[in-house]
Formats: sequence, C-alpha cells, structure tokens
Amino acid sequence: MNPNDDHEARLDDGLALLREVELDLGNAHGLLHGMRVHAPGFKRRTIELFGEFFGPGRQIDLRTKLLLAVAFTAQSPGQDGLLEFHIGAALKAGWSREQIIETLELAG
Repeated sequence: MNPNDDHEARLDDGLALLREVELDLGNAHGLLHGMRVHAPGFKRRTIELFGEFFGPGRQIDLRTKLLLAVAFTAQSPGQDGLLEFHIGAALKAGWSREQIIETLELAG
C-alpha cells in the first residue's frame, strides 16, 4: 500500500468523524478554521490523528471515547478550546449535561 493512501484514508476518516461529532457553531470550518491559514500541515495531521484514534475498528465506541476525552482534556492545563470541543462532541453524542459535569468533577 502506498503510504500516501494511508494518510488519505486517515484524513478521510478524521473529516467524517469531525462532521459526525462537531456541533454547528455557525462556522462551516468549525474548530479547525484558524489552522487552515496558519498551519495547514498541522491541521491535516490533527485531522488524520483524530481519524486514527477515534475511527472505526476500535474496541471502545466513539461515544465513550468522547467522554473519556472530556476527562483527559480537563486534566491538561491550557486546553480550554479542546475541552470545549470535546464537551460539545460529547453532548452531540448523547451524553447529558449532568453526566459531563460529573465526569469533570471526577477528573478534577
């Protein structure tokens, strides 16, 4: 398999997952809009990693991973934007506000 094909597949998986979990904030580019201009290579790698880690074929379902991401990101200082994204994605995946608050309390 061509290594570029592998990158393309991960990019496609990442883009599909972002469309599935990202809340509509009135911006067609969503969370990654600023990266488009300032760091396109980083943006692409970020989307590929998202597709790789959150994509299909994993043992833990996407919904659970999103709640875990809320907990882990809450433990990372300076990650407010990423925490906001994961909270929004967890809400969209069906976790209740109360479940997310309880997760944040547990993580804190």
